[in-house]
Amino acid sequence: MKKYSFTDVNRGTGDILDEAMSKPVALTKRGREKIIMLPVDLYHELIKARSRVQSFVYADASQNILDDLDRGLDDILNGDEHV
Repeated sequence: MKKYSFTDVNRGTGDILDEAMSKPVALTKRGREKIIMLPVDLYHELIKARSRVQSFVYADASQNILDDLDRGLDDILNGDEHV
């Protein structure tokens, strides 16, 4: 990901914004990333993917989740290739 300082943004905003419309761009302050600009379609993909993530406390998990977890751990421990 290309990085630009805040000073770069003040000098050439148009070019940086054009680039950010096609791929993520980092804005830095004192050498540290502070802001990431990205195309709106990528942003929506990330938000959609995040909404599909499921988390839970082990004690509150359904039996189906526990069974899937158990099978997955067995596959890892047994070195099954389809993992």
